[in-house]
Amino acid sequence: MIKVIVDIHGGDKSPKELLPGVIKAIDNNLDLEVVVAGNEDIIKDYLKEVNYQDDRLTILSCSQEVTNNDSPTAILKEKKDSSLVKGMKELSTSDASGIVSCGSTGAVLASAMFILGRINRCRPSLAATLPNVKGKLTILLDCGANVDCKEEHLMGFATMGSVLSKATGVDNPRIGLLNVGVEEKKGNELTKNVHNLMKESTLNFVGNIEASSVLDGNVDVIVTDGFPGNVVLKNIEGVAKTLIGEMVMKMKTSNDPLEQQVIGNLVGYFMSKYDFNSQGGGILLGVNKIVVKGHGAANADTIYSTINMVYRLANNKMIEQMKELL
Repeated sequence: MIKVIVDIHGGDKSPKELLPGVIKAIDNNLDLEVVVAGNEDIIKDYLKEVNYQDDRLTILSCSQEVTNNDSPTAILKEKKDSSLVKGMKELSTSDASGIVSCGSTGAVLASAMFILGRINRCRPSLAATLPNVKGKLTILLDCGANVDCKEEHLMGFATMGSVLSKATGVDNPRIGLLNVGVEEKKGNELTKNVHNLMKESTLNFVGNIEASSVLDGNVDVIVTDGFPGNVVLKNIEGVAKTLIGEMVMKMKTSNDPLEQQVIGNLVGYFMSKYDFNSQGGGILLGVNKIVVKGHGAANADTIYSTINMVYRLANNKMIEQMKELL
């Protein structure tokens, strides 16, 4: 049995809008147990209205919730009974494999690092799984947890990214280093030094990769520090949103039924492929349990996909593999 904790507060939507994702995950995974951390009355009110496997769903009653206005470090003292902090503490002391939270990124990172602890004192990293043009996933890390990095940090990210990629089904992950050019001598001092270290390592390093090639599917893991990583991630989100918006506008203003149908099909395809609700969430690597950070605008589908993400990573022993290599 794999146990996953869900922080049902912190996102933009109410717990009742997110709980259907929990029920769906339990129904579709017979060896899954979920602990829902949150307001007990709200959770019970919803559960009265649905059929579910009550022997595989328990409630961790909490009287507080973390908001975007809370200081990430202050919550550890001021909101000890919040669904996030209490959920993290339950994760650290129980046989649960991981936690899902749609709370603020800073709060999730801080509580995970302080409560769960780091694997062999490594630098934790936030990884994003991006659907590429070849129908596979490309892992981008770091996506914002560390804006200033040293060579050893990026080498650690590469190792963690490789383990994560293997846990998603890739046998020998190809590692690329995000840079301003593909040539070996391109980049600043940091990327040049890391390039040399990666060449000498046992990783399947294939060289530098430019931002324009992130979604080409020619590498499985892209390593960078958190500043450019976050910029690349937000740029991908922004471009996708803009292009889909342009297509929707064209579809609405077109007088040609065939053109409307073609554009509508394209919009549906791109929205389904790049919809964050179906992609799971950001994965915090380098701490002693699995932590998945869902989007703040998450819905029930997001909760379902993030629970499934924890479930798959736990089944594939991701944390155990990282502890062996870091």
